[in-house]
Amino acid sequence: MSQLELFKTAPLIRPYLNLGCLLDIPTGRYYKGKHGESILCGGLAYVTGIGGIGNTYKSTLAHLMALRAFIRYCRSTLNVYDTEISLMVARLEQLASNLCECMVSLDNEPRFRLTSGDMMLGDEWFDAYKQTLKARRDESKKYMGTTPFLDEKGEYIQAFYPFIAEVDSFSQLLLTQSTAFMKLMTSVNRV
Repeated sequence: MSQLELFKTAPLIRPYLNLGCLLDIPTGRYYKGKHGESILCGGLAYVTGIGGIGNTYKSTLAHLMALRAFIRYCRSTLNVYDTEISLMVARLEQLASNLCECMVSLDNEPRFRLTSGDMMLGDEWFDAYKQTLKARRDESKKYMGTTPFLDEKGEYIQAFYPFIAEVDSFSQLLLTQSTAFMKLMTSVNRV
């Protein structure tokens, strides 16, 4: 038995979500397309984290990245989980309006949901996230699209339409062990 026999091989290409040149080019790599063209695979990766000291626009950058991908990929879904209980849809709409020339209304958008930490604890949110991804996998034909990237056989790579989940921030994430505190916070918010 080979030492690596039990390990699964990762795909050769994982399509990133293109956001724009200032992120796509430095994080990306060009691949040959079906007709010899060069196609950039760069931008928002499967997991992207932003860290730093306070008041350095980490949240704004994360919102802009998530919104850019959401606007660019019309079959995408966006869930923003606000653990800090401070974000409002109007703020996201304001940021989104800077990214495109059209008015973005997220209020009744079926592909968008803003969830806050006072409505759903962190592990509840994560369980819902896992259930959603499982349902997408179970009905994969409904949620799959064709990318311009080629596999080792020269066939187009299929990928799930983006399900973008933004958590702002992990430092404020509360779990069920903090239920008493959450009940207190919820009752304070109702007053």
